[in-house]
Amino acid sequence: MLIGAHVSASGGLVQAIHNAVALDINVIQIFGSSPMQWKANLPDKESAELFKKERRAKGIEKVFLHAPYLINLASEKPSIRHLSRVLLADSLKISNAIGADGVIYHSGSAGTQNIDEALSIAVEAVQRILQEVPVGTLIVENAAGAGALIGDTIDELAYMIKKISSPRFGFCLDTCHALASGMIEDFNEKNIQKLEAEIKKKIGVKKLLAIHLNDSKFPYNSKRDRHENIGKGHIGTEGFKNFFKSKLFRSAPLILEVPGFTGNGPDEKNVKILKSLI
Repeated sequence: MLIGAHVSASGGLVQAIHNAVALDINVIQIFGSSPMQWKANLPDKESAELFKKERRAKGIEKVFLHAPYLINLASEKPSIRHLSRVLLADSLKISNAIGADGVIYHSGSAGTQNIDEALSIAVEAVQRILQEVPVGTLIVENAAGAGALIGDTIDELAYMIKKISSPRFGFCLDTCHALASGMIEDFNEKNIQKLEAEIKKKIGVKKLLAIHLNDSKFPYNSKRDRHENIGKGHIGTEGFKNFFKSKLFRSAPLILEVPGFTGNGPDEKNVKILKSLI
C-alpha cells in the first residue's frame, strides 16, 4: 500500500523524510516553496542530494510537491496568468531537482470568463510549461466547486487531460473536494462504482496519479473546501470503507491533508485510522 501525508519540510527538505518516518508512511507531499508567495527557488545541490539519499534509505516510495495556492492558470488577468505559469514551471523544476514524482496543483478560477474559455487558457498554459520544462509530471487536482473554479467535474478534468495529451500530465482526486463539488453525492458502494467507471471511461486509470484522502467538514454540494479528520466528517468511516473496496482507489498513492486531532496537520492517529479502513 502507498500511504502518506502532507508533511512539513520546515528545517530543510530532509526533515520531511524524518517526519514521514515518525508517521510510519511511505508517501509524502511537501511544499517546494512558500504556498503564498510568487517566488520559488531551486534547492542547493547538497540539500537535494541529501533528500534523495534519505528517501532511498527510509523507503519513501512516492514524493509529490504541492504547488503554491496563488497559481491561477485560468485567470482573467494576463499578469496573473504569466506569474502562475512561471511559478508552476519553477515548481516543476524543484520537483525534478529532488527526484519527486510530480507537482500537484489547482487549476484556478475562471472569474467572469466563460468556463470553456478558461479551460482552454489553462490547457494552453500547461502545454507551454511542459514544453519549457522537458522533464517531470504535472498533476491537476479536482476543485471543490466554489465560485467559478475550474476542474470540479470529471468532464472538465477529462477535457484538460485529452487536450494536453501528454504522458507527463495526470490528475489527483481529492475526496473532500469530490463531495463538496457534487462530483459524488454519497460514498456508498453504488456511487463509488459509478465514479470509478466514469474515471475509467472518460479519463483512464493510468491518469489517476494520486488521491488526497480527506473527510469533509461540510456536506454534499456545499462548494466549501474544508477538510476534516478521517471518519469525522460527512464522508465518514463507512464511506471510506466503501471507497477502498475499489481496487483503483485502493492502489493509488494516498495522501492525507487533514487538520489533525491536535490541529497540527496529518498525525499518527489519522494514519492509524486510515490503515484500519483499507
